Amino acid sequence: MDKKFILAVFTVLVSFIIGLYFYNQLPEKMASHWNAEGQADGYSGKLIGTFLLPSLTLICLIFFSFLPNIDPLKKNFQHFKDVYYGFILVFVFFMFYLFLLTLFWNLGHSFNFTQFILPAFSILFFYIGVVLPKLKQNWFMGIRTPWTISNEMVWDLTHEKAGVLFRLYSIFILFAFFVPSALLFFMAPIFLIAAYLFIYSYLTFKRLVE
Repeated sequence: MDKKFILAVFTVLVSFIIGLYFYNQLPEKMASHWNAEGQADGYSGKLIGTFLLPSLTLICLIFFSFLPNIDPLKKNFQHFKDVYYGFILVFVFFMFYLFLLTLFWNLGHSFNFTQFILPAFSILFFYIGVVLPKLKQNWFMGIRTPWTISNEMVWDLTHEKAGVLFRLYSIFILFAFFVPSALLFFMAPIFLIAAYLFIYSYLTFKRLVE
């Protein structure tokens, strides 16, 4: 089994252990959702508030472990196996950090939650930008449009473009740290990137194939 995957499993187990350790110190009503200004505006019971994020991460980890075996194009996974497991590890670290922020807040430390997660989002999207150009055709990861799935060259060109855009976007996220409604500020461009890549894959397919 890949070492990165083992480290990801270990990180999830540690999150459960930390949750158990601090469980009695946490309030019965825990903050579990924050608005665009980084202030808590949603709450849940202690059991859900403590273990929801570790449980979701564990479910995602199990799902990720099965993907290479159930994809109709599973032979292609061998070509990007290293970055695939790297992505899993980065994703698990991201969820672990989010979990720690949640615990810290509910242990009585107030801060702008949104601004504290922005650097983590930046790292996550930067790594996605590194991963995308290395992906080969598959049905679960990447920019999957009718045209990228239908043509390998269109897939490669679209993902090269996507890699650049996501890395630039990761830098843009850091500037959102200085914006009051940071969450709204940094979420908006992702929809423009998605629309651009959709159109780009179509036009590239028209240029190369038709």
